[in-house]
Parts: sequence; structure tokens; C-alpha cells
Amino acid sequence: MRKLDLGMLAACAALIAVPLVISTVSAAPAPPPAAPAGPPPPEPVMPPSLPATHVVDLMTAQGAAAFGAQWRTMEAKIVDANPMEGQRPDSRRPNATVRNGGP
Repeated sequence: MRKLDLGMLAACAALIAVPLVISTVSAAPAPPPAAPAGPPPPEPVMPPSLPATHVVDLMTAQGAAAFGAQWRTMEAKIVDANPMEGQRPDSRRPNATVRNGGP
């Protein structure tokens, strides 16, 4: 009976000791200490809080003249064209092309 008690005691000690040894061996090293904090980041650049001194409307002749800008337009001219080969007669695409007319 004493042999049985001694064997149980040894088994319990082994069950307690093995996880402690494994956790000590497999523990990761401690992380390096944090670097000292530097100065705080600079404030973001904000637009000035003053109102604009000049406002230009480029949709007017005076505003466009201030920068030498000129509005340009181009007229479109519709030209009839011959039907394309292999096109079905009930196709919804028209047989006309749009060409930009030059000045």
C-alpha cells in the first residue's frame, strides 16, 4: 500500500512539474522597452481664415478678360452615310455619323 501511495505522489508531482517547466521554457522574451516619446506631430496646415481679396467669375466677359481666357465652341454637323455591310435592316442604330465641323 505504501508503494501505491508513493507512486501516486510521484505521478501528481510530475503532472504539476511538467506544465511549469514547459511554460518557463517556451515563454517568449520580453519586448524591448518603448522608445521615449518625441515631440508631438505638427498641427495640420489650415487655410487662412481671412476672406478672399479677389473673386473672379470666369462665366462673365470681364472675368474671362482678367486672365485672357476665351470660350470656344464647336458645332456638330450630321452627315448621312451609306448602310454598313452586314447590318440588319431592323437595327436600332442609325445610319448617320456625327462629325465635328471645323472653324
